[in-house]
Amino acid sequence: MYKVEPMLPSDIFSLDWVNLDEKSESFPLSYYLYYLVNHGEDCIVIPSLPEYKTSFTYKRNVCAYMIGKLEEKDGFINAHISAVSVAPSYRKNRFGRLCMSVIEKSGDVYNAHFADLYVREGNITAIEFYKKLGYAVYRKVFNYYVDGDGENALDMRKSLKMDRNKVCMARGADIQASELK
Repeated sequence: MYKVEPMLPSDIFSLDWVNLDEKSESFPLSYYLYYLVNHGEDCIVIPSLPEYKTSFTYKRNVCAYMIGKLEEKDGFINAHISAVSVAPSYRKNRFGRLCMSVIEKSGDVYNAHFADLYVREGNITAIEFYKKLGYAVYRKVFNYYVDGDGENALDMRKSLKMDRNKVCMARGADIQASELK
């Protein structure tokens, strides 16, 4: 049986194999540590089984993770998903959906109006996955990804309980990445 657990600093060293495919983002150590220190309550993992101990370290393999944060944007509290990834061999187990629901429920607890995320415009599989979960494109962010050819991102949102009238879902104007705050 699998369970959702808080991400530990040692888990960062088990994330590489979760991010093996070309569509998953990998980040520097400092990125993960920033989230653990400042938004640790919104960083989770689903460890794979079995966990094991060695004489020097306690290591657990991670089959899925999500890092996020609650923030205020344009006068609304929102739950921002910074990264979610599931190891390729675990993708049919609904772990991505489970990770997303954790941040959405956290948003509901703290009266967030919406959950949002950025996804590469060319990552059709992820876009379709998010749409199945109720996310919609809010706007396009041009040149968001600085690696390679400066690929655009889609800013996707899903209304939470505080946004009963779906005010936060109204389509926003497309912007350049340099205009983001």
